[in-house]
Amino acid sequence: MYFLELFYKNAKFNGIGKVKVRIRNGKIPKWTTFISGRQSEESMRLLTLGLTGVKYSSKLRFEKQQLLKVSGPFLHMETLIACHKGIDSQDDRYKFADSAIRVYPEGDIRKAPGDEIHHLSMAAAYSKMVESAKLNRHFLLAYGPRFDFHRGTDDFDFNDPFMRVNRIQTMFDSNARLTDPTAFLSILAHRAKYKRVGPLHTMERLCALGHTWLQLNTSAWMIKHHDFEKQLSLLPAWKVRMLLPLLDICRHLVDAFPKTHCPLDFPGVLLLHRPDLFCTEGRFVDWLHIVDALVPNFQIFITLPERLKQRVPSRLIAKRLELPEWENKVEKKASLRMPSRFVLLVQVDGHLPNLALMKLSRRFKKSRKKVVLTRRGDFSKGPEAAFASCIFNLESSLNRVARLRKNLGGILEVGGSGVDISMKLEKQIEELDPDYDLYPELGDRAIGFITRGCPNKCAFCIVPQKEGKVHQVSELDSLLQKRKKLILLDDNILSHPKADTFLEQMYSRKVRVNFTQTLDLRLIDKYRARLLRRIQCENTRFTRKNYYFSLNNDKNLSLIAKKYSLMNFTSQDNVEFICMYGYNTTLDQDVRRFAFLRSLPGAYVFVQQYRPIKGGPPANMADFFDDKADERIDELIGICFPQNMRNVENYYRWVSGLYVETFGKLHMNLVDTIFRYNNRHRKGVYIASLSETGKRT
Repeated sequence: MYFLELFYKNAKFNGIGKVKVRIRNGKIPKWTTFISGRQSEESMRLLTLGLTGVKYSSKLRFEKQQLLKVSGPFLHMETLIACHKGIDSQDDRYKFADSAIRVYPEGDIRKAPGDEIHHLSMAAAYSKMVESAKLNRHFLLAYGPRFDFHRGTDDFDFNDPFMRVNRIQTMFDSNARLTDPTAFLSILAHRAKYKRVGPLHTMERLCALGHTWLQLNTSAWMIKHHDFEKQLSLLPAWKVRMLLPLLDICRHLVDAFPKTHCPLDFPGVLLLHRPDLFCTEGRFVDWLHIVDALVPNFQIFITLPERLKQRVPSRLIAKRLELPEWENKVEKKASLRMPSRFVLLVQVDGHLPNLALMKLSRRFKKSRKKVVLTRRGDFSKGPEAAFASCIFNLESSLNRVARLRKNLGGILEVGGSGVDISMKLEKQIEELDPDYDLYPELGDRAIGFITRGCPNKCAFCIVPQKEGKVHQVSELDSLLQKRKKLILLDDNILSHPKADTFLEQMYSRKVRVNFTQTLDLRLIDKYRARLLRRIQCENTRFTRKNYYFSLNNDKNLSLIAKKYSLMNFTSQDNVEFICMYGYNTTLDQDVRRFAFLRSLPGAYVFVQQYRPIKGGPPANMADFFDDKADERIDELIGICFPQNMRNVENYYRWVSGLYVETFGKLHMNLVDTIFRYNNRHRKGVYIASLSETGKRT
């Protein structure tokens, strides 16, 4: 984000007026200076409010009515910004964004209607600006001349949903606290030490600038367990004051851009009111040089006394920033050229290529029909016939089906287990070879069934009802069509009497196999174990070796352990266990199941929430928690697998939401675990939403 223009009306000292940057050849000044005084201080505060938006401005510890003239009904502000694509917005309509807010005599801040923006020199799409919880969007920092800092009380865990306010609070409150310098430097050094590129670059730049301009001894800042507290305590007070805002800038940029190459190089706006008061008149020019080099792409506004304004280096004043580059025209996806008459095939859901649609495609192409495939999309006109396959009985899938039916009417036929498990392809179509041209991304991978059906009668599963007992439907060679990679969709191939023969064929033909529907570990014996270890079992993309099993309860764990040992897996293997949750297991049973799997070498989990099939049994969670729920959760979060823990976070979130519904409070250790590594900026919003409403986010 870069600031372009602010209009205000009914301000206490400035009355009515504008703050506007000058644009020349698509560039704006990097540094803009104002002569300090009551009016410029008010201007900086108005800029801060205008660039912050209603959601966060309303949380400022400041009597906002101080900005109003007594005679006016409200303070009206309109703000225009330039947005950076990919950071502030992905939408081409928001190359420039405007917004309007009003401050009322009682101190309330409210959003003004978009149609009441009349005083800006450029029309732009109306935007809420920084209502998003994303910390990198519309990045603004603002500092007043006086501030305190945290001493062991700083929150680096994103518990506060309004932590963005901390970036601007000192502009309004001299008692507001900046980042804890000791804690932040320790955290940054630790992350840099372990080769996290963003923190490493941030620390390297801090060290270089601190050494050059502040004569700090930064040689030990990258050494493990360096005593930052002791070093800072020995610095003169003026150096500490100069250092505090610099560290605060770095902290908020690292928080906002945690996975980027260099957070300090991102754009934003920095407002500085009277920096000469915290870094002294004799040293403030050096401090400006540090800021200029620290954040090279920031737009900076600064207020100084007139005598000091003249000392701002002309080299800084001359610097320009390029406005964000956007394409002049919105790039549209190339529209699909439709033949005059065609058959439309729709894959409503699922990630794997849809075998039924591939066989339908073969059927129509044999009749010289044109076939068009779309995923999740719809066409309101054009096809002479349309067939949609819906695999899952999910609300999102059924909504897509409803839209398809509305747009396509009577020419649409919908099948799949998500809508009707009794519907099947006609026998002559089922026996056709699939059309691999329908999914060119399959490349050299074959997909299909050797067997269908399963002897188990699990209540949650549609296979026994839909497919019946296990039976062979294809030969391996006809399925492969001379390919050497196979995505096998069989539900329980090991339960077929000829299972050993199938495995022997895979091994002898050197076929690389993805058992995507998992294997029944209970049916493994020594011979099958040897065969499976010789077969190249891989993941769906065939980029690494992978074995797939399932474990949906904690029954027969001793048998599972015995069968697992036959495979002679080591910690170097990738053995994925699909674990269903949210059906009829308790937390205690889930913990036992996960702890058991963690004890198996090479094993890790992939959790999937139970989704009832049409007419299937509902989930039974009445007794999920027992009287030791807190202990069970603490045990749960102590079970860490060597991979795929991001997927396990889905289970943590589900347990967390159910815990709130059951006990009316949050389990904070579990919340901390959910946000330990991913989406940390959303932690405060998550806490607030569950605490206030009891609803899951």
